[in-house]
Amino acid sequence: MGAGRAHLPPDLNLLTKNEAPMTKQRTPPSAEERKGSVKEAIGKLTGDARTETEGRRQKHEARSPKASEPRGGD
Repeated sequence: MGAGRAHLPPDLNLLTKNEAPMTKQRTPPSAEERKGSVKEAIGKLTGDARTETEGRRQKHEARSPKASEPRGGD
């Protein structure tokens, strides 16, 4: 039986060829990330591009704190 997991019943063969088991756990979104998501959704619903962009920026900064640091280093 050289076909990998072919010997398992279909209901136990959960992973397909292209899927890998999860090794890292995701952390739950922070309050700032949630606020950004809400602001982005409100901007989309109301058609306000500025609010949508601000929410997207806020969400991005909450995910990666280094993004909000100034560049240059001087």
